[in-house]
Amino acid sequence: MTTQKKNPRKKPSLSAGEAGILLVLLLGVVVTIGVKLAAPRGDRDATVVAAANDDAPVTVAANTGAVETTGSSPADSAIVAASDGSGPAEPAGDSTAEATAEPAADALAAWRTATTPDLYRAAEAAYHARDYAQAVDLLELYTERRPENGWGHYLLGLARWKQGDLEGAVRALEQCTELAPDLAKAHRNLARVLLDAGDAASALAAADRAVALDSTDAAAQRVRGLALAAAGRGEEAEQAYRAALALDPDAPWTLNDLGLLLIRQERFAEALPPLARAVLADSSVAVFRNNLGVALERTGHAAQAAEQYAAAARLAGDDRYAASEERCRELAARRPGAPVELAALAASLPAAGAGGDEPAALTTVPADTTAAVVAAREENGR
Repeated sequence: MTTQKKNPRKKPSLSAGEAGILLVLLLGVVVTIGVKLAAPRGDRDATVVAAANDDAPVTVAANTGAVETTGSSPADSAIVAASDGSGPAEPAGDSTAEATAEPAADALAAWRTATTPDLYRAAEAAYHARDYAQAVDLLELYTERRPENGWGHYLLGLARWKQGDLEGAVRALEQCTELAPDLAKAHRNLARVLLDAGDAASALAAADRAVALDSTDAAAQRVRGLALAAAGRGEEAEQAYRAALALDPDAPWTLNDLGLLLIRQERFAEALPPLARAVLADSSVAVFRNNLGVALERTGHAAQAAEQYAAAARLAGDDRYAASEERCRELAARRPGAPVELAALAASLPAAGAGGDEPAALTTVPADTTAAVVAAREENGR
């Protein structure tokens, strides 16, 4: 009897039911793979759009001196830093960066499992809510996932800056400029952080780059002026401020910066127009009122100076300007003079150029007034 051998290559056939089950399983695998491949592109696009309109804050320092400026200029014996009130939020007329407690470990762990778009949106929301500690934690998670996305490093730099971590802010913003070298506002805000860190030379290099990328950015022109002023290059700083004002004539902090620079150079009459215009643009800032008071006092308008010091005191809610107000009221009683029209002075400010002729309506401050101001500052250790 002959024995038949089975063919080892011949496979048993599937029944119709088994074939249907296998087809369903294969379709499920294909759909899952398609979803996973599509997700990163949509995530990255959404992230860039969400961050594109964000801008940078400016920090604030204590106000204790006779003449006040922005936080981007180092303080000296007579000058104290103040906020510039611009930015995201570049908003920030807020005081020193407010940091909340770090999120609980379990809350942060929950975010580790969140989708990347949700993680960025939560970080951005925390930043705008001024919960900078949480924003930093979430953005560090985000940049771990998306190290190639410059927007994550940009917002992380801003959040660290607002938290007071200047070194960390510089690192993050420098990373952003490496990934997005043509993003002008990244260079501009890097310059601001470097100014706060006291590195005027590096700040000027960053500001120069920002202006080179976008010469129509008034904020970049202003930051360049701050960097030049910090570097002791007053004439160039004045030109930069006037270039910024040519682009944005009523920017109150740029007007204040220009007026302050002129006060430092003892060009008190020339300081009046930009400072008067700053107060007209925003009458709610004590710094503007104080600096206008200084210029008025040093040009012989003691009564009006006293009014500005009194307004600054009301806005500040303390008595730091009381001595200046009292001094000017005594000076005005001894030597009354005709008031100067501040609105006309504000309107006379040229948009460009390095200074100009001294307004005819202004007078030189009397010698005894100058002595009184100097004596008062020496007495107060200013």
